[in-house]
Amino acid sequence: MRFFIILISMFLITVSATAQSVFQFTTTNSNVNEADGMILAGYVKASVASPQNHNFSLAIKSGTGVAKDVNNFTSTSITIPAFTDSLPVYITVTDDSIVEYLESIVFVLHALTVDDSLGSDSTFTLTITDNESPATFSFLVPTDTIWETQTAYKVTVVCNNPNPTGVRCFVRADDGNYTLTGGPEFGFGWTFLNFGPGLDSASAYVYLTDDNNQEQTETLVLKLSDFDANYCPDSAFTLFVKDDESPQPISIAFDRLNDTVFEDTAGITTILVTVNNPWNKTYLFQITTGFDGTAKQNDYSYFFYHDPLFSAPPGISHDTVFIRVKNDAFVEDTEQAYVRFKYGSINTATDTVYTLSILDRDTVQIGFLGAAYSFLENQGKCTVKLVTTSPMKVPISVPVTYYNGNATQNTDFTFVDTVVIFPAFSMDTQEVYVTLNDDNIDEVNEQINLRIGDLSPVAIGHQGIRQFTFFIIDNDSTTLGIEEDALMVSAYPNPVSNYLNLSTDFPMNSIQVMSIDGKTIFSAFLANEKKITLNTSDWNSGLFIVRLTSYDKVKTVRISKI
Repeated sequence: MRFFIILISMFLITVSATAQSVFQFTTTNSNVNEADGMILAGYVKASVASPQNHNFSLAIKSGTGVAKDVNNFTSTSITIPAFTDSLPVYITVTDDSIVEYLESIVFVLHALTVDDSLGSDSTFTLTITDNESPATFSFLVPTDTIWETQTAYKVTVVCNNPNPTGVRCFVRADDGNYTLTGGPEFGFGWTFLNFGPGLDSASAYVYLTDDNNQEQTETLVLKLSDFDANYCPDSAFTLFVKDDESPQPISIAFDRLNDTVFEDTAGITTILVTVNNPWNKTYLFQITTGFDGTAKQNDYSYFFYHDPLFSAPPGISHDTVFIRVKNDAFVEDTEQAYVRFKYGSINTATDTVYTLSILDRDTVQIGFLGAAYSFLENQGKCTVKLVTTSPMKVPISVPVTYYNGNATQNTDFTFVDTVVIFPAFSMDTQEVYVTLNDDNIDEVNEQINLRIGDLSPVAIGHQGIRQFTFFIIDNDSTTLGIEEDALMVSAYPNPVSNYLNLSTDFPMNSIQVMSIDGKTIFSAFLANEKKITLNTSDWNSGLFIVRLTSYDKVKTVRISKI
């Protein structure tokens, strides 16, 4: 019986020796508190007990926690004795009395020989909850105002710390939120402030330099930061630094604040500047033009007697600015050019802005191509041309309307009021049309008066012939018409002033003189004369139609009276 038991034992030992053990880590406590001290993290377990020892190494792999959070643990050796299927693993958690965020540490189990086999659970994560309460930091006051002559300013931070150990916060200058220049105007060392338990305060110092420059009020912004898990609700402090030169400012003024010139005759305008510097040092000022005026950069240019940076020594000094006005030949409204005297980028006073008003006298030369023209009644569609001789940088709208005349609209002719558009920078010729109606009635010659209305834009002026007289020559006479015969009529002088001499190669038996509006101003029967003289001294200036007839002929001539 004993021999049988020994055989069974030897069989089991042999089986155990030949079976391969696989080891893995089993976690029993993965979430702990910082004050728990030594904890049982888990067990290293074998799949089967082995008749020999097995050696492993447990080390920190990663995580937000560090070795000092687990009693400066880095790694340790673990030996699984022979015929043992598990071994407990203990880890000591350190209470560091520092306010911290939730931390986690990843441990890994390494095999030391190739004979030791690890399962899939060779890592485990330990999560540590902090047992300190967060402290609260804030500036004692959110803002303060001082003079530039104050050499140092103490900034105080208050802390409410509920922990039995000290806490800290970091004070820094906010680079994006101050106008003081670091170095020349202020100095501040970024630093940690330390606070004890309970309600405590600590201070940092800002050091200021009086630069003896006239300036506007400047600012410095400080910020609180915390690298632990404390709370900074009032994390910004603004220090306003007033300039001590302001009560006695430098007086900068243009000798006159405005002027008005004509664009075509201005040429170069001189502007005088006077500076009264009560300080004992020289200042540099900048003279700039303000293109926010209605005048644009291509309307004028400016230059300086010395330099755009004006050097103002102590006492009263003078300098000169010149503006060259450019005549662009465009019709424009009155424009303003601004010149500013600045210290740095700041207008120092209201009288440091000079306004130059530029008056434009250019006009748009748009009108009819000629003042009058004659058309036969049977010509149908007739063309009246308009021209421009002045390019504009904007389109110009030209309204053309029927004005008056003794021809009857829609009976003797057809014309629709219209608007002609001259494109920007146009030198084109535009056309409007009058359609004549041939009524086959023997009648006196008629006329139509067209005219140009106000141009658009309304502000622009214009020149040119604004009224056009459209003469309609009747072609229905029972006698030979003026366009069909070869009769000669001489009228001189034309234009006429006091006396008009008329001669023909046929005997005249009547004469009729009509104004362009169809009114008869003179008529007479003649005794077959071929030469006559008319007294025109009491005629009004303008155009007249002279109608000469014989027993079988009609001839008309156009006369201009001056």
